[in-house]
Amino acid sequence: MMDLCVDCLKRENPSWTERYRKGSAALLAYGAGVFLLPDSPAAFALQGLFFLAAFPWIVWPLVAAARPNKSF
Repeated sequence: MMDLCVDCLKRENPSWTERYRKGSAALLAYGAGVFLLPDSPAAFALQGLFFLAAFPWIVWPLVAAARPNKSF
């Protein structure tokens, strides 16, 4: 089993929340711009890149904060 320890992540790298927020804002701005483009093959490719980047960006804090459960 794994536990999530966001406090451990903050102790190890105090600036991660600031970088994560800035990256999230940039990703949202990119996504907003890409989805406003008219339909074209290039727009679909850029939208695909958005989802390719968005999923790992959302999951990364969960993976980074995972710590082994010491109860076993």
